[in-house]
Amino acid sequence: MPTTVLFLKRFFLFSFLFAFSSCLFAKEINIPIRLKEGLLQKALMEQVYSDSEYQARVWDDGKNCNNLILSNPRLSIKDEQITTHTVAVARIGTVLGNRCFSIISWQGYIEIFQKPVLESSSDTVVFEITDTKVYADDGESKGFVGTIWEWSKTYIKPRFSRLHINIGPLLNDLKNILAQVFPEATANVHQISDSVAIKEVSIIDNRIELSLRFDVPENTASNHHDPFAATLSDEELNRFTETWQRWDAFLTFVIKSSGASTEIQDTRSALFNVLLDARHDIYNILISTVLDDEDPVPELFVNAWEQLSPELQTISESLPTATTLNYLSFISAADALAAIQSLGTATGFTITADALRRMARIIAPAYPRDPLIYDNAIDSELRSLFGFDQTLSIEPVLSNQSTSNSMTHRAGIVSGLLLSFTTSINFAPEAYKLLVDKLNSTIPTLKNIDV
Repeated sequence: MPTTVLFLKRFFLFSFLFAFSSCLFAKEINIPIRLKEGLLQKALMEQVYSDSEYQARVWDDGKNCNNLILSNPRLSIKDEQITTHTVAVARIGTVLGNRCFSIISWQGYIEIFQKPVLESSSDTVVFEITDTKVYADDGESKGFVGTIWEWSKTYIKPRFSRLHINIGPLLNDLKNILAQVFPEATANVHQISDSVAIKEVSIIDNRIELSLRFDVPENTASNHHDPFAATLSDEELNRFTETWQRWDAFLTFVIKSSGASTEIQDTRSALFNVLLDARHDIYNILISTVLDDEDPVPELFVNAWEQLSPELQTISESLPTATTLNYLSFISAADALAAIQSLGTATGFTITADALRRMARIIAPAYPRDPLIYDNAIDSELRSLFGFDQTLSIEPVLSNQSTSNSMTHRAGIVSGLLLSFTTSINFAPEAYKLLVDKLNSTIPTLKNIDV
């Protein structure tokens, strides 16, 4: 018996210390999710003002004799609350036979004040009504304002309680992606996914901000390391080529999809610069004397994301609510990956093909093909997106200074990368020459290139 008791004590002590050490060495990452006025205005129109002609018929007797109709809402976020200013028209009458005899007609304005609150499930933001104010449209109707205010409690508050933002899909997307970027730490992946949650919601300036948090234990690091050696075998060369081509295909897909969602030329120009800078980063890796012994994609991802993030934020503001939430999921996932990469500790983190594929599906869920297919064929949509119309054929030139099969192969990869610019985007001849001249120094912008 004593032996059994001693064993159980040691077992429970070991279990406690193991659990404690897992928590002790976990790093908490916090990602802000920003819900701006534009998103809430669109949600308001879809969820509250969903009747014909973008109205909210909050009270209607069905005979067009007694009703309270709201229209033309203007939502704003200020003074730590959400305010909706809306036109209100009320009518009270009595029905005799087939006729309505109007007793009172009133027109004015109503303000509804709300605050964001997390539901108990923590995956939906709801908006509690804290106050309503009624303003008369003219001096003669002031005596009726009190009655309208009473109606606002009876009819308006339940209608505005429909307003909500569902964050559940965003959280699920992030959990699925996190499960892909720690491929060799299966046990801890569940711990990471389970820690994903919205911690709090607040109003900051003119936006609602959610604090998304999750834990990344330091002991997710893998003992297995598969380096890209300076002298590469054919298998390593193929794997390295697949790695950067997969990243390039992903970024091109995201830029093409998001660029097609906006007509703002300055934003498209910025997207074009992101693509050029990202390919210049790949180019620098490929022409280096010694290839780094680490997967280049995480660093390439962070470099591109710093430029791409504000552009996707801008694009998302003009899209339908469902699409805006897709972009919000993508942005949150990308912010999370960038935050993990910035830890600089051994986390076993890598951006796998499945992770990139899942992220691409978030931003374009209806796309029928594999978004990671690397293709040098002429892309007329991409060419048109950036305003390049003239087709140009360029033959790749291999370096004559290579001294080994590995370096010769890498020279071919560099030429292929440059060729992918021309065949995918198809610069005018003079534009292509300018681009090649500047690839090793300054990346040209659309303003630099005469097309």
